[in-house]
Amino acid sequence: MKIDYEKLTIYNDQNHNEIDVKITVSGDWCPISGNMSNYIVKLDSDLYGDLLPLFDKSDYNFFNLETAIDDSQNNTRSPWEFIDKSRVISVFKDIKLNVACLANNHILDGGVAGLNETIRCLD
Repeated sequence: MKIDYEKLTIYNDQNHNEIDVKITVSGDWCPISGNMSNYIVKLDSDLYGDLLPLFDKSDYNFFNLETAIDDSQNNTRSPWEFIDKSRVISVFKDIKLNVACLANNHILDGGVAGLNETIRCLD
């Protein structure tokens, strides 16, 4: 698959025919640790409701990661600072979340070290 960013077109690699691609863009994904993280890791389908079939039918699923991911930081720093453990990342592949947006007001809640650890965990 090739993407022509100028024409905003996606082509099949072999013969450059345009192909249809389904993209889902969702809002904030923010477990904030604790019990919510436990439900997320268990993949409790009640938690995701109608989103799971939607993600499954899409080729690419974009989401806003509204938390830093850093196992070394204490999650009780402040109720307004969102830092979660790396175990929640295992769910991204399971529910086909492909592209994480980090441009939000909580990505630096763990400082630059938390941002760097988030990027490392996502890689």
